[in-house]
Order: sequence, then C-alpha cells, then structure tokens
Amino acid sequence: FEKADDEFVRSTTFVCSDAELAAITARVGEKGWAAKPVTSTDPGDGAGLLVELPEGTILRFLAGTTEVAPVEGFTKASKRVSPVKLTHVVFNAADAEMMGHAVEDVLDFRVSDRTKGMVFVRCNDSHHSTAFARAGFSSLNHVAFEMDDLDAVMRGIGWMRDNGFAPAWGPGRHGPGDNVYAYYIA
Repeated sequence: FEKADDEFVRSTTFVCSDAELAAITARVGEKGWAAKPVTSTDPGDGAGLLVELPEGTILRFLAGTTEVAPVEGFTKASKRVSPVKLTHVVFNAADAEMMGHAVEDVLDFRVSDRTKGMVFVRCNDSHHSTAFARAGFSSLNHVAFEMDDLDAVMRGIGWMRDNGFAPAWGPGRHGPGDNVYAYYIA
C-alpha cells in the first residue's frame, strides 16, 4: 500500500458487523491476500480491514460505524438536488470473471448477473454493490449515486448542464439493475 502523488480513489468502503468483519479477516488471511487493519478518520468512524484484491483494487471493511447526518442544505425541503447514497462502484478488470469468483470465495459477495460487459456482484439486497467491467486492465470505471426519484435525476442533469457539464452518456435506463443513469466524466 503506497501513497500516490496524484488524486485517486483510495478505497471503496463497506460497512459490516463485527462478526462479518471477523469472518472476512479470517478468509483474507487464509487466502494470503494483502490486508492491514485500519481505523477510519472519516465521518462515521469505525475500524476494520483494508483488503487488496488480486488485481490491486482496494476495499475497506469497517465495523462499529455510526450514522452520519445529511450535509446541511441538502434536504428534500431545500429543493437542492443531491444524492441519497452511494449505490455502487464499478471497477475495470483485466479478468472480470476471476475478480467475481475471488470476491465470492473470499469476501462472501454473490455474483448477481453476468453480461457481455460486466460481472455484477453484491453484498446486500441490491442488484449489485460493485461490478467488474471486462476491460482488459484494472482501474476505476464509475461511481454511482442513488437519487430520491426520477424527478431528482432529471433536475440533477439540468443543474449539471446549467453549470457546464453535459452527460457523456445518458440519460437512459440500464437493463441489469433497471436503474436510470447519466454518466459524467470528472
């Protein structure tokens, strides 16, 4: 685990129970994956494990977290458009099938769908909490946020356009997951 000079997504965090964290820690140790204990300094706190997947993707598992209050000014009553939550993170993978099997076998995630482009995996009731795109290389693909409703998505697209950001793709609706989308390149 080294620090880069440029900004990057350091890790994707999953909140879990103490029992789930203990099980993940044991399986990661048995598999010999690179991992180290971590204490979060982010809002919500928590402590857990930073895990490096076979292609270098870093996932963080935290237990003992607390609910964080919404950002001031971003309530439904304010009419400002803001995400409700982070819904999933997709990574490009050199070998998406291998990555899907790895997180199933070691992290207890479940493959929920496979398409020509991606292997979708979940650790909750959502269609996917992460996915691995069949890209032939490892990197971040995209981060997705859930909005209150379709109107909020459309108001958000309008706000982005009014502020000089046109979607790179969308708006539209995905088949897997059935979610409405608009993609922006940061």
